[in-house]
Amino acid sequence: MGKPAITFSKLIDKLQQHYGPPATLPSNDPLELIIWENIAYLATDNRRAEAFAILKQTIGTRPEQILTAQHSALASIGKAGILPDVSAEKLLTIAKIGHIGNRHGVRTRSISGQRQAIDLNRSSLKIPVFKSVMFSAFAHDHEEQAPIDRGSINASASPAVQLHLDSRDARPAPGDLGKR
Repeated sequence: MGKPAITFSKLIDKLQQHYGPPATLPSNDPLELIIWENIAYLATDNRRAEAFAILKQTIGTRPEQILTAQHSALASIGKAGILPDVSAEKLLTIAKIGHIGNRHGVRTRSISGQRQAIDLNRSSLKIPVFKSVMFSAFAHDHEEQAPIDRGSINASASPAVQLHLDSRDARPAPGDLGKR
């Protein structure tokens, strides 16, 4: 495969030059962003924003608030798009998942414009390794797992993930030993 005609970062730059910078996110809470995307099916951004504001003001966006709301109230908000009953069901499903996560200690973290370090003690990268035709008699398809030496997440207007690892530290992923 030859050298790409344009790098990904240059492509993003060209798209921003043509279309302008992306709109500011309506929230920095991951659960609220999922709600935003599902609140009104096939709605314009303005109608979605209105529906989201109504939900925040009248019911709330925390899982326990949505779960105690009347289906009809959620469907009424979902009328900003088509299929309001489907939107209400989606909101209830999102709230159930969020509620289960809260009970099990899973907390959504706010997305900020700051660079955040990756937790190196709990992070690794799984890499699929496929045999080549030439070497197929000597190998099998498997996954390698490598610890991340350092890395960061930047959730600003120009989001990026940066990972550094030493491929010499890669080992077969747990459960992959001896599979053929």
